[in-house]
Amino acid sequence: MKRSQKVREEAPIAVNTPIGIHYEQNHISHTVTLLVEKVLPDSLLYSRNFRKENRQKIWDAIVRLFVQLHGNGVYWGDASLANTLIKFEKRDVPFVGKRTFLMAYLSDAETVEIRQKLSKSMRESELNFFFESMEWINEDLKASGVLREEVATEEDKEYILKAYTALYNVERKKKKFEQKTSFNIDKFLGSISDPSYVDLFLKHIEEHKWYIGERTKKEISLAEATRDWYETIFVPICEVFRREKIVDVLPGKTAAELYIEIMTNKYYLSEKAGRDVGMIEATQNYAMRFGVDERHGSLMKTITENMLKILGVKEKMLLS
Repeated sequence: MKRSQKVREEAPIAVNTPIGIHYEQNHISHTVTLLVEKVLPDSLLYSRNFRKENRQKIWDAIVRLFVQLHGNGVYWGDASLANTLIKFEKRDVPFVGKRTFLMAYLSDAETVEIRQKLSKSMRESELNFFFESMEWINEDLKASGVLREEVATEEDKEYILKAYTALYNVERKKKKFEQKTSFNIDKFLGSISDPSYVDLFLKHIEEHKWYIGERTKKEISLAEATRDWYETIFVPICEVFRREKIVDVLPGKTAAELYIEIMTNKYYLSEKAGRDVGMIEATQNYAMRFGVDERHGSLMKTITENMLKILGVKEKMLLS
């Protein structure tokens, strides 16, 4: 089972005092317990002798859970391997379709606290307590006669801490991005695991805002520019990626990751060439370096033609 705590705010409570009526906050909280199907108990899951790469996939799922909780002001209070449920789950990836992910869920929420914001010390203590729980699992399994590689090595802990720090920074950047643009990255673009990707999205939107202003001779807000960029640039290009199955040619990449990495490639190629090389040249160069061989020449020709229709005159001039 998994448990989640819900809090709602009711009308303030009137309290009579010697100096008049005062009003106190009236927060009603309750815990919802749900049955999660097809999860493995920790006694079975961690008794298995996972290879390093598979063990790190479990750590990745748990890190995502920590960041989701901490980013929303939720202090677990009893963060341990024994209170973490792991399962495979199919989820929709924008412009790609359903993919299978390893997901982690919190169980036993009696100790959960919900705050406006968690301090750095609270987040650190949560992780340190979790690291201790890894040691407990090792000792319990040794006592029961299970022999396998330890899951509480310094390398494991360093991996979790490094992944958590990077992903928490992504969450902070995403919240700032949403404040500036009124645009939710997770909902429209999909998950992002690298903090620099958020900066690159914002940079490209700001360039798009400038381009619209030059073309129309009108000033628009960053939020308006974001919506226009999403509808006229990002979505059509990602639809090309999806329709032409470029994600199959470059396996393991989502449309959003391809877009960002091609944009990054565009930046470095432009720096080297001393000019703006454009999205099409950047896409062709990226594909040749990361998986597209001669057998996919016709595919790249189709993608180029479709991107020209989206990006228009500016790209044609860059290619000429």
